[in-house]
Amino acid sequence: MAGLGSPLAFPVGGPFVFAPNLPPQVINFAPTPGTQITAKTPVTFDIVDDHGIASIAINVNFSNGTSEVVWAGTNFTPLYAALSVRTIIAGGFHYSIRRSGGWRHDLTISVSVLDTDGATDS
Repeated sequence: MAGLGSPLAFPVGGPFVFAPNLPPQVINFAPTPGTQITAKTPVTFDIVDDHGIASIAINVNFSNGTSEVVWAGTNFTPLYAALSVRTIIAGGFHYSIRRSGGWRHDLTISVSVLDTDGATDS
């Protein structure tokens, strides 16, 4: 096809912005960290991710140096199963955690999340 010249490039849309895989987020803690709680106060929070959640591990670390597993990948462990709930929300899960027998000491919740693209948050 001599004489046609160079092919022309036509824009089809854009500009396009690359959206990196953001790590999972643990949000909406209640009560607010640092708040005094009773033995029966539930601790609630949401775990969300824009690419899907592959695995979740939740632990409680007590001020006396002991720790307990709360969520073992697919379900609550025995000390937490009767009073804790996990519900599906947009982009993830909502957790409400209570310990059978009540909280024993000051505590810190430790959450580790891996999303389906390999990003983590803990």
